[in-house]
Amino acid sequence: MEVFFKKSGEEFLADLRVYPMQSPGALKTLQKEAEKILKEGRALFGSFKGFDEILVRNGEDAPSWADDLCTESLPSIDEAI
Repeated sequence: MEVFFKKSGEEFLADLRVYPMQSPGALKTLQKEAEKILKEGRALFGSFKGFDEILVRNGEDAPSWADDLCTESLPSIDEAI
């Protein structure tokens, strides 16, 4: 399983990708368990107010965390070394 956390403005997103692929029923069960921990269990995280959106889905291929890290352009430095 790969887990990604993102922040957009004031909202937090948790994206869980499951490998190997699971049935829709298994994904639904995992979704409920993730919500208990990441939304309903928000008191466990101190001042953090929990995740606003939680995605649980099958991964398409083998995990590639590099693809998710490279979705945005990295800043370039234009100075002589």
